[in-house]
Amino acid sequence: MDAEHRGWTLQSHWFPSFWGAPEGWICYVIGPESSHKLNIGRWPTSDLAFEHGRAYVDRRVDAPNQAAARPNLLKVRHQSFR
Repeated sequence: MDAEHRGWTLQSHWFPSFWGAPEGWICYVIGPESSHKLNIGRWPTSDLAFEHGRAYVDRRVDAPNQAAARPNLLKVRHQSFR
């Protein structure tokens, strides 16, 4: 099963149980300019796998914006030691 979220591709595949590993749905995430598939985990349902995949993409896409909005705490700490 494939889905798209914010330009990223999400793929969910059923993973059967073998050698003691639990069965479940594995979610792979592929970036917009990448051919590399990242396995982000296994969940009991495909809906839950896609939900975690969308949350992962949201964190990756929003991280640069959040980092730019944060104050420079190292600079503030450094000044307080003077």
